[in-house]
Amino acid sequence: MFKVLPLLALTMALALSPDAFSQEAAKSQNFSWLQFNLYKGFDNKNPFDQQDDTYIEMEFGGRSGFLDFYGFFDVFDIFDSKDSDFHDSDNLFLKTFPRFSINHIVQKDLS
Repeated sequence: MFKVLPLLALTMALALSPDAFSQEAAKSQNFSWLQFNLYKGFDNKNPFDQQDDTYIEMEFGGRSGFLDFYGFFDVFDIFDSKDSDFHDSDNLFLKTFPRFSINHIVQKDLS
Protein backbone atom coordinates (compact mmCIF):
# COMPACT_ATOMS: atom_id res chain seq x y z
CA MET A 1 0.00 0.00 0.00
CA PHE A 2 2.72 2.48 0.98
CA LYS A 3 4.73 1.65 -2.16
CA VAL A 4 1.79 2.62 -4.36
CA LEU A 5 1.11 5.89 -2.52
CA PRO A 6 4.10 7.87 -3.96
CA LEU A 7 3.23 6.68 -7.47
CA LEU A 8 -0.38 7.71 -6.95
CA ALA A 9 0.70 11.12 -5.60
CA LEU A 10 3.00 11.67 -8.61
CA THR A 11 0.22 10.69 -11.03
CA MET A 12 -2.21 13.09 -9.36
CA ALA A 13 0.36 15.92 -9.39
CA LEU A 14 0.95 15.48 -13.12
CA ALA A 15 -2.75 15.17 -13.89
CA LEU A 16 -3.52 18.37 -11.98
CA SER A 17 -0.59 20.36 -13.37
CA PRO A 18 -1.25 24.05 -14.12
CA ASP A 19 -1.12 23.51 -17.90
CA ALA A 20 -3.69 20.72 -17.85
CA PHE A 21 -5.86 22.66 -15.42
CA SER A 22 -5.71 25.90 -17.44
CA GLN A 23 -6.66 24.10 -20.67
CA GLU A 24 -9.72 22.66 -18.94
CA ALA A 25 -10.55 26.06 -17.44
CA ALA A 26 -10.31 27.69 -20.88
CA LYS A 27 -12.73 25.13 -22.34
CA SER A 28 -15.15 25.63 -19.45
CA GLN A 29 -15.24 29.38 -20.15
CA ASN A 30 -16.90 28.85 -23.56
CA PHE A 31 -20.59 29.78 -23.56
CA SER A 32 -23.40 31.14 -25.71
CA TRP A 33 -26.72 32.81 -24.99
CA LEU A 34 -29.78 34.05 -26.85
CA GLN A 35 -32.74 36.14 -25.74
CA PHE A 36 -35.75 37.80 -27.37
CA ASN A 37 -37.18 41.20 -26.39
CA LEU A 38 -40.47 42.75 -27.49
CA TYR A 39 -40.66 46.56 -27.44
CA LYS A 40 -43.70 48.80 -27.81
CA GLY A 41 -43.37 52.57 -28.08
CA PHE A 42 -46.24 55.00 -27.47
CA ASP A 43 -46.16 58.53 -28.94
CA ASN A 44 -42.46 58.36 -29.74
CA LYS A 45 -41.13 61.81 -30.53
CA ASN A 46 -39.28 62.28 -33.78
CA PRO A 47 -38.61 65.43 -35.82
CA PHE A 48 -41.58 64.94 -38.15
CA ASP A 49 -44.40 63.32 -36.22
CA GLN A 50 -45.30 61.19 -33.23
CA GLN A 51 -45.04 57.49 -34.00
CA ASP A 52 -46.19 54.28 -32.35
CA ASP A 53 -43.94 51.36 -33.12
CA THR A 54 -43.60 47.74 -32.02
CA TYR A 55 -40.52 45.70 -32.74
CA ILE A 56 -38.88 42.48 -31.70
CA GLU A 57 -35.19 42.10 -31.00
CA MET A 58 -33.09 38.95 -30.91
CA GLU A 59 -29.99 39.53 -28.80
CA PHE A 60 -27.16 36.99 -28.84
CA GLY A 61 -23.61 36.49 -27.69
CA GLY A 62 -21.02 34.07 -26.48
CA ARG A 63 -17.41 33.05 -26.29
CA SER A 64 -15.52 30.29 -28.03
CA GLY A 65 -11.78 30.17 -27.57
CA PHE A 66 -10.29 33.50 -28.60
CA LEU A 67 -13.57 34.89 -30.05
CA ASP A 68 -15.97 36.90 -27.88
CA PHE A 69 -19.14 37.81 -29.76
CA TYR A 70 -22.19 40.03 -29.18
CA GLY A 71 -24.92 41.16 -31.55
CA PHE A 72 -28.57 41.85 -32.09
CA PHE A 73 -31.13 41.54 -34.87
CA ASP A 74 -34.20 43.83 -34.92
CA VAL A 75 -37.41 43.49 -36.90
CA PHE A 76 -39.40 46.74 -36.79
CA ASP A 77 -43.14 47.22 -37.42
CA ILE A 78 -43.95 43.59 -36.66
CA PHE A 79 -47.71 44.31 -36.63
CA ASP A 80 -47.62 46.19 -39.98
CA SER A 81 -49.07 49.36 -38.43
CA LYS A 82 -49.53 52.54 -40.47
CA ASP A 83 -48.49 54.53 -37.38
CA SER A 84 -44.99 53.07 -37.56
CA ASP A 85 -42.23 55.07 -39.23
CA PHE A 86 -40.96 51.76 -40.68
CA HIS A 87 -44.29 50.94 -42.37
CA ASP A 88 -43.78 49.80 -46.01
CA SER A 89 -40.02 50.26 -45.74
CA ASP A 90 -36.92 48.26 -44.88
CA ASN A 91 -37.54 47.12 -41.32
CA LEU A 92 -34.58 44.82 -40.58
CA PHE A 93 -31.44 45.77 -38.66
CA LEU A 94 -28.44 43.64 -37.66
CA LYS A 95 -25.38 44.69 -35.70
CA THR A 96 -22.51 42.48 -34.50
CA PHE A 97 -19.53 43.15 -32.26
CA PRO A 98 -16.79 40.50 -32.52
CA ARG A 99 -13.76 40.78 -30.22
CA PHE A 100 -10.57 38.75 -30.23
CA SER A 101 -8.66 37.82 -27.06
CA ILE A 102 -4.95 38.49 -27.52
CA ASN A 103 -4.29 36.75 -24.18
CA HIS A 104 -5.86 33.56 -25.52
CA ILE A 105 -4.07 33.78 -28.88
CA VAL A 106 -0.57 34.19 -27.38
CA GLN A 107 -1.37 31.89 -24.39
CA LYS A 108 -0.07 34.51 -21.93
CA ASP A 109 -1.71 36.94 -19.50
CA LEU A 110 -0.77 40.40 -20.82
CA SER A 111 -2.51 42.39 -18.07
